[in-house]
Amino acid sequence: MDTIGEKFSLQEQNEKIIDTLSEMIADRVDWSDPDKKIDSKTQDVQVFLYSGFLRENQRYAIIGILDIIDTNHAFNRTSAQQTIEKLLLAQLGTSEEINEFKEQVVKLSFVCVSRITAMFRNTQHVQMLTELFPNLQSKKIQLFMPEELLFNKTKHELVPKDLQHYPTEHPERQVEILKQYLPGENVTLENVEQLPKIKIQDPIAKHFFALKGDIIEGTEISPTNIQSRKIWSIVN
Repeated sequence: MDTIGEKFSLQEQNEKIIDTLSEMIADRVDWSDPDKKIDSKTQDVQVFLYSGFLRENQRYAIIGILDIIDTNHAFNRTSAQQTIEKLLLAQLGTSEEINEFKEQVVKLSFVCVSRITAMFRNTQHVQMLTELFPNLQSKKIQLFMPEELLFNKTKHELVPKDLQHYPTEHPERQVEILKQYLPGENVTLENVEQLPKIKIQDPIAKHFFALKGDIIEGTEISPTNIQSRKIWSIVN
């Protein structure tokens, strides 16, 4: 199987990842525009940071470290942690601002090079991130491999169109959309269990940085060109 490096140079890969992430962030209409962004390259590592507010004093962050692996393509926790600290220092400048930023992060997506999926999903990634960001819960962390971000999967012809995302952070919007699809007058958030389900690792879910309990709405087009509007709930 070809690796990323055989298809793209490291610079080309990073540019494609940045482009895809920019489109993904734009589709999260409930997020503020990123107010922090770094694209930096040294001889040994490429890193980037996006961050914006979910609400007052609560941030999302997207951190990418695209060349922190050892000779066995395993995750190097120490190097990754040091790189994130340097990234925050370069962007924020003072220890007070860094500490405030760390405390505000409650949702984080982490892009890291690791060729073995089992290693990439290892708890050491989550442990490192929850140690760095004290108010970040493990269930609010998403892990991405660079391969997942080389193109926008929602543009594929087989993916439902006109996708809309309803996160758990906005329960009132979730109830409104549930009432459009479910029968009865007493529809509540508990009725989300009645919806068809897609996994949290599904490309559509990951495109919206969606987590358990979120709702996705989209239009499916049949082989005979019949369109139908549907919704799904996100599960682990």
